[in-house]
Amino acid sequence: MQLGFANNKIALTEWQQSVRDKLLELTRFANISDADWRLLETSETVVDGVRRRRHLVAFGDWTPQPIYEMLPADAPLNGKTLIALHGHGLSPFGGIYDYLDELPRRGYRCVLPILYGTMERNTKIDSDGLVEICRAWLTDADMLGASLLGLRLFDCCLAHRFALSFDGVDSERVGVVGLSMGGELALYLAAVEPSIARCVSAGFLST
Repeated sequence: MQLGFANNKIALTEWQQSVRDKLLELTRFANISDADWRLLETSETVVDGVRRRRHLVAFGDWTPQPIYEMLPADAPLNGKTLIALHGHGLSPFGGIYDYLDELPRRGYRCVLPILYGTMERNTKIDSDGLVEICRAWLTDADMLGASLLGLRLFDCCLAHRFALSFDGVDSERVGVVGLSMGGELALYLAAVEPSIARCVSAGFLST
């Protein structure tokens, strides 16, 4: 398909924004460009060479969201920040999500939101019945007038804005990485946040 943008950067930018706006409309996403969030508390642990800071962030009347910040415990930062996204499971650390610890060891600052209805934000099902978890939270999202994808994308965008508030974060050197459901959301976050410099989406499969 020839869109005719070869010599018209303004037209391309306007077309990209119209596609972005349509995506946000379809996911019933709440725009948080001027999000009124506040930090409630921060705790810190050091595990296997990684400093994990657990920030509890409040937004409006929503239940506060945990956002982890992972830093190398004994090595310098490399100046790059990653919004690092987990997939399904019971813990965002270890197992197939070991990149969430390995990347900080390599000097990246990683910012990890615990996604809506998962892990420590899952209050419905104690087992790891992944289909049932998503199906149950999908119903809740619909009742709120939102969508499950839209609410989880909101979590990612909030984490991105939160990361930009940290001292030493270069807004032009922020990327996103994710596996499985995290790979899906990495793709969407890069689509709706034009300032994301790089995106690595791995293992995103869906019916």
